[in-house]
Amino acid sequence: MIRRPPRSTQSRSSAASDVYKRQGYNFVLTWQEGLIDIFDLVIFKKYSFNHDDTLKRFKYSTLIGYKKLPRPNMIKIVPLLIFNIIWFILPPYIANMAPVIWGGGPPLDGGRLFFDGKRLLGKAKTIRGTFVGILAGTIVGLLQHIVYPFPSLGYALLRGFLLGAGAIGGDIVGSFIKRRFNIESGDAAPLLDQLDFMIGAIILMYPLGLPPLEIILMSILITPFVHLISNAVWYLAGKKEVWW
Repeated sequence: MIRRPPRSTQSRSSAASDVYKRQGYNFVLTWQEGLIDIFDLVIFKKYSFNHDDTLKRFKYSTLIGYKKLPRPNMIKIVPLLIFNIIWFILPPYIANMAPVIWGGGPPLDGGRLFFDGKRLLGKAKTIRGTFVGILAGTIVGLLQHIVYPFPSLGYALLRGFLLGAGAIGGDIVGSFIKRRFNIESGDAAPLLDQLDFMIGAIILMYPLGLPPLEIILMSILITPFVHLISNAVWYLAGKKEVWW
């Protein structure tokens, strides 16, 4: 049974939340705070979401920090914008790349066929690769928390897990769609191959809160180019059969 935090803690959190909202910081919404609190209580048996420390710790490390800075020129904004894009895409990118290195083993679909008589997913999606990808995203979330602390450890782990699981889930959905259109594993499906994991990460991260729209759009726009470059590197290194 989950115990509610002491009344004094709730009052302090409520007061801090009011300040948080008055200053225009909407990164963590009230219902999202509840989700994080429950996660912390269940996993760590404590109420660790510290609202009093949030503004100070998040001024330059959150995905919205740059929006609160004066904008006399782009010199001050561009570095923060680039940082925030990288900060957001790191967990799904690493989650998507991890199966290439540490994947393999039995296929996730177990060789089963769909109603159309074609493979459900294909040989490239494996049980180990799925587990490794989600774990990698979660670990990256933890490392980000160590570098620039999030509101709580529970939030950091949940964020990393959602972005990692979303990336792997999006990649799996992409494989399912390719099989339905008779595109074999390894054959090119422009944009679907490059964007499925990022879109999956964004969708799964939505309940916990997404960064500003410009961060999301820039992340989507650069992903096909970064994806092609990284795949070419893995192809040259002998880790992938194709370069796309």
